[in-house]
Amino acid sequence: KWYHITLNDVIIKDGIVFIDNEEITNINDIKYITNIENIKMAILIAYLKNIDSYIINKKIHSFNGIDYRVKFLKDYKGIKIYNDSKSTNIYALNNALDFFKDKKVLLLCGGKNINKNIKINNYPKHVITCGENNEVLKEYFITNNIPCNSFITLKEGLDYLISNINKYDIDVLLFSPGAQSYDEFQNFEKRGQFFEKYILNNL
Repeated sequence: KWYHITLNDVIIKDGIVFIDNEEITNINDIKYITNIENIKMAILIAYLKNIDSYIINKKIHSFNGIDYRVKFLKDYKGIKIYNDSKSTNIYALNNALDFFKDKKVLLLCGGKNINKNIKINNYPKHVITCGENNEVLKEYFITNNIPCNSFITLKEGLDYLISNINKYDIDVLLFSPGAQSYDEFQNFEKRGQFFEKYILNNL
């Protein structure tokens, strides 16, 4: 039966993945996030290789993700914190937000200002902008009625965040810059390391 199954046959409903009406796995509580199409493709390939759904489910839930690619960092008082420093453009930022579209998100974003058009698909509940383009981003979010605080450096933004995090009614803290790192950091890895160290040392 496998030959007629394609990626379009991998259906996700309420976080449950189905193939050919067979329940394969629940992705609501996985610790890592990536492009949803990548998750579907990985599951489809495993399914077509006749790997048991129990094994697929076990592997999906035991994979800890790739550094700086919407990687789960920790849970702080019910707020799940993700490090997506690899997000160096608005497309990558939107991809991360898409996965959390049913969650209350505090977005930490910003970086090198390259004057590209900004368009966000799924609005977060709150935003903290940092970096060279912090004012450009702030103007966009405020114009779209999203509460926003802006800071020149990532450290300043994180200082504010740590001081105020308990005031926010959120499910997710997402660090997804949506911009290159070169205004402050050598590369996105260095930026991601800075964010991770700061969060783990202060929360």
